[in-house]
Amino acid sequence: YKVLPFAKDYKKIGEADTGLNTGGMGAVSPVPFLDEKLKIKIEEKIIKPTVKGIQDERMDYIGFIFIGLIKVKDEPYVIEFNVRMGDPETQVVLPLLETSLFDILYKATNNQLDKIDIETQMYDTSTNIGDRFSSNIPDWPKSAIEDAINVLRKWKISFYIWRRRDEISSIIGKNL
Repeated sequence: YKVLPFAKDYKKIGEADTGLNTGGMGAVSPVPFLDEKLKIKIEEKIIKPTVKGIQDERMDYIGFIFIGLIKVKDEPYVIEFNVRMGDPETQVVLPLLETSLFDILYKATNNQLDKIDIETQMYDTSTNIGDRFSSNIPDWPKSAIEDAINVLRKWKISFYIWRRRDEISSIIGKNL
């Protein structure tokens, strides 16, 4: 198996993960609080046992296993397993890959994943996606668009998409 760069999504509308749940409104990579000690815990307590379980069950599986985690008192816990990458996480992880995603997938489908080194770039990426009128997203503060764009401008790569029907405007962009 190979581990791609870690990412953290944000689900709360407010600063410091406060406020109503939005259902996923963006992501950042690298994860600000992810240190080497926590990475080792994730690898040893979650990733390796998951891969071993797949092997022990003799599952013929080739593909992504996206593990949604939560950190509680410096311990990682699994929230969900997916066989695809999450939307905002994909937007911040894929730009970090120096190694071609095609090459990674090609090697995986030919049982040669052990023959490829995944090289990544080390810079900050972020994404923020919002729709003020979506049924599962709380009402946005008046300055939400401007605040989000100001925060995103500090990142090396940013993706942002916002819509506000009351002003009949949209902002779609990519900062490099």
